[in-house]
Amino acid sequence: MKRILIPMIEVGGCHKSIALAIRDAIEQQHPGAYEIRVVDFPRACGARSLDRWIKSVWNIALAHPDITNLLNGWLDAANRMIQSNTFTRLFYSEFLHKGMKYIRDFQPDLIISTHFLCTSVAVLSRKTYDLDCRVVSHVSDPFQPHCLWVNPLADELLVGSETARGCLEKFGQSSGSMTVFPFPLSKGFFEPIARSREEILSELGLEPRRMTVLASSGGEGIGGTDLYVRALYQSGLPINLITVCGRNGRLLKEMRAMAGKPSDVLLSPLGYVGNMNELAMAADLGLVKAGPSTLFELLAKGCPVMVTHVAAQIEQGNLDFVLDQELGWDVRNHATFEELMAHLPEPGFLEPVRQRIKENTYIQSLSGGTANLADHLVAGMDAERRIRKRRSEIRLIRIRSPERRSRSKRRLTKPKW
Repeated sequence: MKRILIPMIEVGGCHKSIALAIRDAIEQQHPGAYEIRVVDFPRACGARSLDRWIKSVWNIALAHPDITNLLNGWLDAANRMIQSNTFTRLFYSEFLHKGMKYIRDFQPDLIISTHFLCTSVAVLSRKTYDLDCRVVSHVSDPFQPHCLWVNPLADELLVGSETARGCLEKFGQSSGSMTVFPFPLSKGFFEPIARSREEILSELGLEPRRMTVLASSGGEGIGGTDLYVRALYQSGLPINLITVCGRNGRLLKEMRAMAGKPSDVLLSPLGYVGNMNELAMAADLGLVKAGPSTLFELLAKGCPVMVTHVAAQIEQGNLDFVLDQELGWDVRNHATFEELMAHLPEPGFLEPVRQRIKENTYIQSLSGGTANLADHLVAGMDAERRIRKRRSEIRLIRIRSPERRSRSKRRLTKPKW
């Protein structure tokens, strides 16, 4: 049985959600055909100290977006000097060596990386150990990726839009090595949900007849979304408010304490959830940061969004998409947020936005995009294997050819004169 390795780094929710969506799509399209392993790569290969370091740095970056944006700008400006493979060799040597050995021992036929560091480890492992596998890198930023995604040693880069392809081409990635697919989402966002909206909200202690706002700061639960949650709770509007705190235990504790205070808002604080598809279906409006996973999960269920903050420069393209397509609002301006709060109780206020989401061609493409991506990856792996096999056969024919051996003997024979 052929093996597929999907290495990712569980920082936020995006890299993991892409990996799981791809795995599920391949298993659904080709049941039982492949052994697929999704791993949080630094932890799985034993680079524990680096695993903690990367995740700590990401949490700091989420909490200080202004500094993060500045660093992203410097990084992109120096893109010709700082390439991903060199960056990995210089700063992540422990991860590189342990990760390469992990790949050598697993012997995958296909590697689908959802993090640029994992891509570097994969291509350098293949080169070092002369492995017979295809390496594909899925770029997690659908519109504005940074320069470290550029990797000339990868067989293919999968990007979320033509905008992303153009961005990486400017950084030095060849256009022919990139293929555009819509952002991959779990099939759960497109399949019928067994429970009704009423059942989902009632289980959370909420009133199904009310407007429901779903707030999230992504998998880590870090950012400024909680400030908007507090403002909504203090407004006393007759709404439901679901706040997903992710892995942020401190925030969950604070939200639960706030829910005990008097307000006409019905508040349901949650930690890290596995039923985001149900919550998105039950929600009328999203209150989120500009990370792609949560953003597209809500839009896929027809839910307009209020974007509370941009955690890094790479997320600016996601906000631009929302604003350009008129699928939601940028509420970082407090006056805009207050104006929206004033309109929330109005019947039909969100309907024009919902209609635009329903008609948006990119949002429409999400439903079949992951299945098409799965078929593309499997076909590419099999095609690459056939090409390598054919090249190997040609080399063997040339080596074993009697005519070539006779010519070699004639060259080695001394002339009779």
